[in-house]
Amino acid sequence: MAKAPESFPGNRAINPAAGYSKTFLIDKIWESWENKSNPSWSPFLQIYAPTFRAFPFVSLRINQIGGKPEATLTIPYQSSGVSAVKETAGVSLIPAKTITLSDKIVFGPKAILNFNDRTEDLVVQDTNHVLHLINSGGEKVYSVPLSGPVVSDAYQIDFLKNGKLQLLIATAENLYAIDRLGNPLPGFPVSLNERITHLNLVDYDNTREYRYFIATESGNLWLLDRNGKKTRRMGSIETARTGDLDSSTHPGSGKGDFMVAQSASGNVHLFNRRGEKQSGSPLSLGKDFITPINITSGARGNSLKISAISQSGELIHASFNGEITYRTQLVKENRDDRFELIADQSGYAELILSKQYAKTVVSDDQEKVLFSLLLSGENLKFGYFDFGSNRKILAVSDPEQGFGYLYDLKGDMLTTTPLESEGPIQISHQSTKGQYVIRTVSGSRILEYLMPD
Repeated sequence: MAKAPESFPGNRAINPAAGYSKTFLIDKIWESWENKSNPSWSPFLQIYAPTFRAFPFVSLRINQIGGKPEATLTIPYQSSGVSAVKETAGVSLIPAKTITLSDKIVFGPKAILNFNDRTEDLVVQDTNHVLHLINSGGEKVYSVPLSGPVVSDAYQIDFLKNGKLQLLIATAENLYAIDRLGNPLPGFPVSLNERITHLNLVDYDNTREYRYFIATESGNLWLLDRNGKKTRRMGSIETARTGDLDSSTHPGSGKGDFMVAQSASGNVHLFNRRGEKQSGSPLSLGKDFITPINITSGARGNSLKISAISQSGELIHASFNGEITYRTQLVKENRDDRFELIADQSGYAELILSKQYAKTVVSDDQEKVLFSLLLSGENLKFGYFDFGSNRKILAVSDPEQGFGYLYDLKGDMLTTTPLESEGPIQISHQSTKGQYVIRTVSGSRILEYLMPD
């Protein structure tokens, strides 16, 4: 007779005459179920945990009776003391719109402004390196083949200073500026004869006298003028030459009068608007600081700071004169825990993620633990969106499972079931309509969901 380690003690659960008996104690295996179950079941298990745990055990017996095997399944239920399942505030979402391309989407969706009607266009790129612009009606505006995968964010410039916006984007080989008809601006695309790894748009005082802040695989930093001409080589930053585009430098921001570049060795280089190094630069953090730094400005935009966190949980704040203004060590529950900072879409605030074996712990920028998610894995993609008041959303995408999750900052899931998602989730807020517009990608499809705020 076999007996499970979790078996209920005593004769009430196991008949000595049983040929085979296995009993599971729900309380003892519940945590294991939550941790090992498919992520799509996680919200269901969380919501209905009190009901499931009202079953003290499940027992299977197989007896030999009258020469024939007979199976008995026992599922007792204890109704006393069971709390009612709380009605979830989550909504059931189905795509309001689905846009299907010919090839798998590998970049985007990125929302940019349609200057004609003030709606949002979407920028995506497929596996054949073709860049697509799609309008709010789901129609393709243009498709432009690029030299390779996009390595930057999608920016907009008003090159002619007439309110008509163009798309600025980079591949490893070229810097592109494309108008809304799909045509390149004069002089573009621009090649640096070096492989580009990062791009940041700088617009001093909102004069539209743009500068393009670029880092290359060889560790060079360049400042280009609005026409794509090199105005200054800002120096060479030490870099681990692995050939990985993410292992070089990391331009952070052109906010105010400062620009920032983060090297693979953990140094943060600070520059003024002319591309000259600031006093106190570089800020030496150490090789354990490998995740990108954040530059946040606070809700009023007047408290600009640099934030960095090491893989082991050392949190540092610094000013733009290279002075460390705050340093602390966050609690690390397990040896393999890894930490990450994520800023909201406007750069006002940030969240701290502690990525553990079977869960992700989410804390606010004051280091207060907000909630834990039964989601983990190196490939999870997190996004933080803050639209003011209580309109704060943490979006999590699991490309391996093909699911996307939306949470408020209490840890409550905002939808009753996961969304389809294999990449970063994009969220916009339409205040006049009282709703969020949520875009995900799955294969060659863009899915758009509408959710009340």
